[in-house]
Amino acid sequence: MKLQVLRGPALSGKTERLMSEMMLAHEEGPLSYTFVGPSAELAANFGERFAQAVNGAIPSGNFLTLEKLAGDLHRFAHPEQVFLSRGVLNLLVAESLQDLGDEDLGVFAPLRGSATLAHHAAEAVWDLLMRGEAETSKILGPEREAFDLAARVKKEVDGAFENGLFDLSDAYLKFEPDEVNSYVQDRYGTRLFADGLANLNEAEMVFLSRLLPLFQECVLTLDPALWDPRGLEEFLTFLEDKGIVADYLECRPENEPLSKGLDSFLMDGQPSPGSDLSDLVSVVSHLDPETEVLDICREAKRLIVEEGIGPGDISIVVKNPGMRGREFLGALEDRGVPARLEGEESLLESKVVQLLLLPFRAATSGYPPELILSLLDHGFGGDLVASSRKLERLAASAGLLLLSPKSDLLAARRRWGTRLDEHLSSLRNKRILLSRDETILDIEIEALDREAELCQELMSRSEELFEALEGVEHANRHGGLEEWEGEFRRWIDLWETRLSKLTGLEDEKFALRRFWEVLLRQVLVMEELGRRDLKLDRFLALLQTPLSMEARRSVSSKSDVVEILSPALAQHRYRKVKFVAGFNDGLFPERAANPLYKLNEFYQKRAREERARLRGALCTSSRVVISYPKASREGEPLVPSLWLYRMAGLNPVTKEGKDEVEPAPLKPPTPMSTKELKAQYGLFLARGGRLEVPEEFHQIVEPLDLWTDESRFSCKIEDPEICRSLVGQNFSYSKVRDFKSCPFNFFLNRVMGIEEPDAESFDLSPLERGLAYHGVLKSLYDEAQKDGRSPSEFAMKDSVEEEVEKMVARFVADQKIRARDAVRRSMVRAIASDIIGYLNFEASDPIKACIGARVLTELPFSIELCQMKRMLPLSGEKYADLVLRGRIDRIDLAVQLKKGNLDLVVSDYKSSDSNAEWEQLRLYTLVLLALEHPEIPASLKSMRAFFRRIRKPGISKVLVVHPSEKRMVQQRSRPKCEPDFSDVDLELLDMLDSIFETRQFHRSDLLEGSKVSCYFCPFKIGPCMMTGEGGSN
Repeated sequence: MKLQVLRGPALSGKTERLMSEMMLAHEEGPLSYTFVGPSAELAANFGERFAQAVNGAIPSGNFLTLEKLAGDLHRFAHPEQVFLSRGVLNLLVAESLQDLGDEDLGVFAPLRGSATLAHHAAEAVWDLLMRGEAETSKILGPEREAFDLAARVKKEVDGAFENGLFDLSDAYLKFEPDEVNSYVQDRYGTRLFADGLANLNEAEMVFLSRLLPLFQECVLTLDPALWDPRGLEEFLTFLEDKGIVADYLECRPENEPLSKGLDSFLMDGQPSPGSDLSDLVSVVSHLDPETEVLDICREAKRLIVEEGIGPGDISIVVKNPGMRGREFLGALEDRGVPARLEGEESLLESKVVQLLLLPFRAATSGYPPELILSLLDHGFGGDLVASSRKLERLAASAGLLLLSPKSDLLAARRRWGTRLDEHLSSLRNKRILLSRDETILDIEIEALDREAELCQELMSRSEELFEALEGVEHANRHGGLEEWEGEFRRWIDLWETRLSKLTGLEDEKFALRRFWEVLLRQVLVMEELGRRDLKLDRFLALLQTPLSMEARRSVSSKSDVVEILSPALAQHRYRKVKFVAGFNDGLFPERAANPLYKLNEFYQKRAREERARLRGALCTSSRVVISYPKASREGEPLVPSLWLYRMAGLNPVTKEGKDEVEPAPLKPPTPMSTKELKAQYGLFLARGGRLEVPEEFHQIVEPLDLWTDESRFSCKIEDPEICRSLVGQNFSYSKVRDFKSCPFNFFLNRVMGIEEPDAESFDLSPLERGLAYHGVLKSLYDEAQKDGRSPSEFAMKDSVEEEVEKMVARFVADQKIRARDAVRRSMVRAIASDIIGYLNFEASDPIKACIGARVLTELPFSIELCQMKRMLPLSGEKYADLVLRGRIDRIDLAVQLKKGNLDLVVSDYKSSDSNAEWEQLRLYTLVLLALEHPEIPASLKSMRAFFRRIRKPGISKVLVVHPSEKRMVQQRSRPKCEPDFSDVDLELLDMLDSIFETRQFHRSDLLEGSKVSCYFCPFKIGPCMMTGEGGSN
């Protein structure tokens, strides 16, 4: 056996020399060699590079890790044994901790059930298996408690291996070359190549020393900087002791300062003399993380367009791809740059795997309503047209989230269906009530209808979901491993069918296949351990660890996209340009610890591993840009990584003038997409310039020329006919009031029909409270007049609460908390108390309350303005076809006062004075004078209008009307006001002209002299911001 060791520092050409030797072997026979790397990622990427070098097919199955090779050889020699993964080993460690007595656990006895202790103990047991007792004892520290605990747990775990199982330490330490000699020659060839191996533990060194003699020729690379000095010496001595003689070839770097800089980065202390990384690495700072994302993506696009670098030759390295990487992905896609996010996500983090586990987790949790809702939202039982937000809102309204958090499937199904049925009935009753109210908008009725349709659809989908869960429930109650395997297979088939109809989900399809493989392995191991009757919750716990250790995606081959990845993945990928983003302290390095280990050595070991990954990322690139933000998005100062001071020739820098807004470049990079072209063109327009665009693109950008500072959001409907059509012919006082309050809100709500976002409330909304007041008072007055008695005689607590209960019952399903009996009773008592207080006010002083001999309640009206020409000649003539609709709350006839009598009193119920407006009284007075009602005298001599307060019983804003003189007097108003009918006519005409002729719907805070606040406006965040102006209030 001939062993050649290529030894040298970073960038010394070791890997290239090894690849040349492999190319010679490939020419002699494509199946005559095997490549071994420290990770599957390195092996796959090396195979990709090698395939490009030979420009042909390679035996990709022969590019593997030392771990994979050892496992394959052990399975060949012992086909009857089943591999015990590290995930199952962790489970056995956790169970062993439960079985040990307090004396065996010692100081750790109080933490017996701690999952964290089990995780840390499993790590120590793994080191015992792989490193041996001597080395593990050193790294665990001088205190014996941690080592003794690991040794006791290992002894308990060793008993499992009597059942025909093996783990990685068995594959390494029990490897017998004579058992597989001929198999190795036939399967893996006669030549072995290895690159990147470093810091091998005792078990790996034993295996490698027995493996090398099976090959005729072996070539290894050796980078001293990657090895712990003591570990490298032990490895070389170990090979000599085994009689393996190596031929060492020293490799020299072309750029020695750069190579020294990369090697010294791994060492503790200051950079070595004569080292310099500035030829490879540059450092850039940014204002904040958002600016960093935009600048890096802009530079990546410039490299592609101006320097001709392919997207596949650019990588962006981030520490947390799952969060920060998505920001880069979105920014690159916005600029038309093809990109792909590749984190180190495990199989457990795959969305399809999470969805696959969801019904089983629901079963073990007792079908809580939150999980049932999540199942429905993700399409179990059929696709729902509603968004997640609307679905959750409906569930909250129906009180579904208040159901019992744990029950069997039958009980959960019955309660779920009952709540939905009750909610649907409540919605229908509410619709009947609102449809009778002339002031309720059609869009509110339509919204209620949509909610009822969604409720019916949800009922149907829920039934389908509960039927699908019956198999899970049966297996949960009566099943074991065989039943669980079959039930998982059924759900996997369902998901495969769904995914087969969709495109672009290769990662999820791969995840399903890998999940099934992991599941089968776990089933085999549990059967070997004699645990066929395993419960579902324990089985799911078993799956967690192996799923978290399996890769979510297959090893990606190089494609023509910008990759966004972690340092662990970047260290093995050769790319021309790499950006290392977010190079701040706390991320480089991360803070992590295992309390069973000596902290100093643990931190040093982890920090060295992280530096080695970053060094690998630097070594595999021709140009590296390291960047860091100077402050967080909230403005909190951030510190650059202290590793910058370990990098020879580099220091934290500040981009002078970066706080200033950069001027638009004279000639921007060529856009890569229509979207990017529009963005660049708009940027120039916003900065007062104009971008020269090739003639073939003029049609794309011409519409943007219309958007200038002079043509901002006009808030105007240009076509009067369109305005007439959108606004409609029907008007009410509330519609006029909305326009007066905020024309833009009127446009959004009344013209466009946009629903205001609802805020959850634990009480009745103002609309519901008003309807309750009106409905109860009408019922009491009608009953009183029927019996010839005063309504105050019905102001008994029980009778009023009974009427209030009938009204409130129509609204209690609107939001989740209100379905509770305690909350419902509280609302009923509060409204009943308000009404009783008001009725007592009428009973105590009927003259002040202006109680008439005859009372009309809830009088609806619908009258065309042409019928009001006598009162409103100008408005009635110009807008004759408009219809004024509404409802007069109460009309008292023949009212007796202290001095004289009144023919009629018009009143409107209000909770308080906050919404009591003189304009409503004036308009309703004129409407009543124009109405032809049999119970209202045709000729009125004396008349008043006011508001009746319910919460603080009394009357407010008294309007004295003189019909014969066509004038009114607003009592106690400041300043004094005595409008005549013509004033009301002019006021209404001006309002209608603003709507139909001016057609300008500005925001109230932009109107001169407006005192309306936008603070509580539900449209403030969304539509109002689109007008391009910031709210002043």
